[in-house]
Amino acid sequence: MRAFHHRNPCVIGTLAPGPYRTPFYGLICDGVHTHATAVAMAYHTHPEGAILVSDAISAMGDQHGPGTPTRLGTQSVEVGTKHAVIAGTNRLAGSVMKFDDGVRLFRNYTVCSQTEALEAASLHAAKFLNVHPRKGCLNLGSDADFIIVDDELNVLQTYIAGQLAWQRSINK
Repeated sequence: MRAFHHRNPCVIGTLAPGPYRTPFYGLICDGVHTHATAVAMAYHTHPEGAILVSDAISAMGDQHGPGTPTRLGTQSVEVGTKHAVIAGTNRLAGSVMKFDDGVRLFRNYTVCSQTEALEAASLHAAKFLNVHPRKGCLNLGSDADFIIVDDELNVLQTYIAGQLAWQRSINK
């Protein structure tokens, strides 16, 4: 991204008041892709535009542990605790962190409320994709796709079309 310039404000200029559509921006909050300070600065500059993104790859579900080589398409990758790199390099191949872990990191980085963190994880993306109010909220007539979380933002249940689709095991 280019730096702000008074003659060509580039993307940063969209944050200024004016007749523009609300700008949205994606943040990968895994502690690797985006520094905590950059996340906090972006959020506090324009909280209504924050959209949390996972960048998770298929290796996220691997049970082999950190440092285990695996494949991502035709690439050999090494899986860490939060991310994967192309084997033999430091080049990021993607995240292997669960989305709700990223929501918790976002909340810690920004010191926002639980509601604000969940809005960045759901409502803002629905607005950006022009599927709100069908998605991203629980209004009359919405699709009723939602999660139940505890005070630490751990997912306890997932509902799709108002029906329980997944429930966390009691043993966890």
